[in-house]
Amino acid sequence: MIAGIRWTTEENFQAAKGLTGLDEHQVRRWAAWYRWTTLAMLALAFLTIAAATEHTCHPPPPGQIPLTRHEIATLFGTLVIKPARDARHQLRWSAWRRRHQHRAKTCHYQRQARLLRVTRYEHAASAILNTAETAIFCSAATAS
Repeated sequence: MIAGIRWTTEENFQAAKGLTGLDEHQVRRWAAWYRWTTLAMLALAFLTIAAATEHTCHPPPPGQIPLTRHEIATLFGTLVIKPARDARHQLRWSAWRRRHQHRAKTCHYQRQARLLRVTRYEHAASAILNTAETAIFCSAATAS
């Protein structure tokens, strides 16, 4: 129970460091650190709520993964903070990237399933061979 919660907490902390710059502060006083940390955590909360809302209200099109916090941060940065000359290009790029990630995820799961089937087959074949070797050994020992 605690291990699962710890894993989620670690993932969120890493996301906060990577997406919102939680670890990029250069402050000397507690008040400045507190402001920086509060803004970083607020930004992470915004990304998390936006991703959760997107997952529940707008399911992804077939063949795409849902919008992630990282994707939302990238889109927010390119479309809102630094508007691109061509917003359609950014949106097409995002859709392409999500399709590519879906394809990569599907291929990864299929490969893992194939490897698991091969491993199970090898394990079953090994068990059969061990049983056959034991039977031969036992019959040779009783014949002597």
